[in-house]
Amino acid sequence: FQHENIRQVATAVQEHQIDCDLNLTRGICALARTSEELFDIVTSYDVIQRYLKENPDSKMSLDNLELWDEKKCQAMLHSDKFIGGMFMRHSATVWVAKLVYGLLKYCLDQPGVDLLTNSKVIRIDDSTRVILEGGRTISARQAILHATNAYAVDYVDFVRGKIIPTRG
Repeated sequence: FQHENIRQVATAVQEHQIDCDLNLTRGICALARTSEELFDIVTSYDVIQRYLKENPDSKMSLDNLELWDEKKCQAMLHSDKFIGGMFMRHSATVWVAKLVYGLLKYCLDQPGVDLLTNSKVIRIDDSTRVILEGGRTISARQAILHATNAYAVDYVDFVRGKIIPTRG
């Protein structure tokens, strides 16, 4: 999550009183005990750094991140078990299942909201009508939210190349 996304999630959680153990107050540190783990951490930092150079208008910043060497880990953690790490000053923890359930409950409590599961979408017409397998048509008064396992590329041209199915 970028910081702005975290703030928006926190606002939604507060406004809709979703109990999901959201905690925005503590920093977190990814710690390495082996050189392989440290390599992965440093690589992550490098990826972020490269992204920021290629996207200077991004709201992300390296100000939130601090790479720690072995001495810094010992000083901060009073332990000799770690050879390095990456500290993220502003971070969040959340019980994701409770957040998703809370958002789902909120949505389903709204008038006019329907949840369709295991319904194969064949086509979306004009962003207001969904055509399901078997010919059933769902019409929306305002909008359609289509949450998928990424196979929308089969029938929605404007997302082709933007949604990439992944596994694992």
